[in-house]
Amino acid sequence: MEVENVQVAIHLNRFFEKCSSDPRIGTAHIAVYMAILNIWLKRGCTNSIYLFSWEVMPEAKISGRMTYRKAIRELCEYGYLFYRASMSKHRGSRFELCCNV
Repeated sequence: MEVENVQVAIHLNRFFEKCSSDPRIGTAHIAVYMAILNIWLKRGCTNSIYLFSWEVMPEAKISGRMTYRKAIRELCEYGYLFYRASMSKHRGSRFELCCNV
């Protein structure tokens, strides 16, 4: 568990260092990233995590699907995470937190 805490601390530090100087990042981006990071920690800090929007949105305190989708798309475009949409209702979309954030 201690190694996982160190990984989370490193991710948080890198994320906030990068987004503090990135004018494109807003509160929705931060909320979504933190929600994904929190779920990633709860699930054991694996390389890839499969999530449904209905898992992330309440954790991020976002109720609008378009806000969620826009935040995910932009975080991916800006290099904060890797995202692969799932076309299956039985498997969530694939996420990877970028280590070089």
